[in-house]
Amino acid sequence: MTSLKVPLAYDEARNLVSIEAAERGKAYFCPSCNTPLIFKHGAVKVRHFAHQPSEVCNQETITHKVAKLCIQQAVLDWKAGKARIPIVERACQICDEPIKLPIPSEIDNALLEHRLSDGSVADVALMINGSPIIAIEIRVSHAVDEIKAQRLTIPFIELDGIDVLENPATWLPIEDSLEPLLCNSCLSDYQQFETRMKLISAYTKVQLPESYYRYAPYHCWKCHKDMLVFSWPDIMMWNPEKPSKIPIPRTVRKGDYPYWGNFCPHCDSLQGDNYVHMRLESPFSPVNCEGDDPVSFKSDLMQIAHWVKDFELHPETMKFAIAARLWLLLHDWQPPYEWWMETTPERIVPATAYTFLTQQGWQWDAEKRYWFSPETGEIEDRTDLPDASTD
Repeated sequence: MTSLKVPLAYDEARNLVSIEAAERGKAYFCPSCNTPLIFKHGAVKVRHFAHQPSEVCNQETITHKVAKLCIQQAVLDWKAGKARIPIVERACQICDEPIKLPIPSEIDNALLEHRLSDGSVADVALMINGSPIIAIEIRVSHAVDEIKAQRLTIPFIELDGIDVLENPATWLPIEDSLEPLLCNSCLSDYQQFETRMKLISAYTKVQLPESYYRYAPYHCWKCHKDMLVFSWPDIMMWNPEKPSKIPIPRTVRKGDYPYWGNFCPHCDSLQGDNYVHMRLESPFSPVNCEGDDPVSFKSDLMQIAHWVKDFELHPETMKFAIAARLWLLLHDWQPPYEWWMETTPERIVPATAYTFLTQQGWQWDAEKRYWFSPETGEIEDRTDLPDASTD
């Protein structure tokens, strides 16, 4: 059996020592099982701590244990003024721009293998005044299981053990349940979206939900006035079942129709589910509304805000998307369903479609958002998928 390599070791005073700081003639011990280590410092091989083969320790358990100690040490060194504050590097929810933020300055301790109120044990718990606020889980070979992730009563960050060993003070989450994060540009867009939603809410006297019911701006197909539309986690297309969360937005009801939907607060017209949910320009097109929790709720609203802005500030997107669909229908070509799922509007032959339609006399009405043919009177305002080919 080959010996194990230990990235960091305890000295006799139980201080964590890196291989670079190790000295000849001193005793070092495995942080996982306390077995004496051999400090290898020859001229040929790279310096390292060698661990004799063991039935207790293996490379996985050593990496896992040392990574936890590195996280704890990074926090303690920061609080003692010996090192910089640890940084968490995440991505913007919308544009994926990297964002580096320090951990909360109120954190005053980091405890290993701390038992939480739900009974689970955090690899490292970041503490404020004796209470855990963030659980850190170290992945070496196994990810945090779904049951534990759902059971945790505090946010968690999952870190790769090897990444932690390489840079203990910069944390790169594999998974996390922290609040969704936006870069400055996307945050500004989201704040404008929320301001607009509040104005429509006041104008229509329809209250904005604080959970569960996702909301978006919409133009009534009949009276063309601004309104709010809603979607929710247990919704299905043309769903006859009453939404489970109370209170239900006052414009969401069943009425004389066989399913629950969104009604205009001005003219009381039903806004069809197909228009609200399924079309390319539908406000809820980018989200699945999965999860009845604050993080999922806010994350969906951020995606909706970005999607709505893209279509309303860039009307060319919708014009070309509808043109592409109409071009396909006029040519009697129905591509496989997978083709639509893997194809963005910009890739659906937009230039060819636009040129063909204008040559055939079709015109785009920017205000009403549809293509029409003055010669035949036909109108095409659909961007939903045609029937999928089974070929």
